[in-house]
Amino acid sequence: MTESIHSRIDPDILQTLLDQNPVAMAQFDTQFHFVYANQAFCDLSGIAFEKLIGTRISDLKIVKLEGEGSKAAIEEKRRGKARIEVEFPSGFKILNAYTIPVLDAEKNVTSALGVYTDITAEEWEKLKTSQIIENNPIPFLLLKTDLGIEGTNTAFLRVKSKPWHLSHGSLQKISPR
Repeated sequence: MTESIHSRIDPDILQTLLDQNPVAMAQFDTQFHFVYANQAFCDLSGIAFEKLIGTRISDLKIVKLEGEGSKAAIEEKRRGKARIEVEFPSGFKILNAYTIPVLDAEKNVTSALGVYTDITAEEWEKLKTSQIIENNPIPFLLLKTDLGIEGTNTAFLRVKSKPWHLSHGSLQKISPR
């Protein structure tokens, strides 16, 4: 298990797997400069390979970062996972970023490989759905599969604060005694 991947996979095949992979990938050195990016990353970002190489990660317009990404890989020698909101030339993207440290024979970090999945469409759908629920005049109570409460909307909270109860599938007003 400790033998290097190069002794198991031909380097040309490995390079083809990286280059032709439909998942966006980029490699950066210990100073966070891009040293490699596949075509999928260039397409995702809208940045040409030639322009990207040598650029620092901090040169990207990262709007929001949640989790631990490249720093975990470079500084702590462990995989990192982050949710990143970034403004690329190709537009605003929300990404799941997974960063893997690349170690030499002496277990020193030489670089890190980032794998990026675009979750922008899913996040916009979640936001749109939550806005529809929140702004709906019909009360909503969202339940999890274990029947725990996932969420409510403002209309539900207004109804809940009044003396109502559920009877035969509909809300009934309780009369004061």
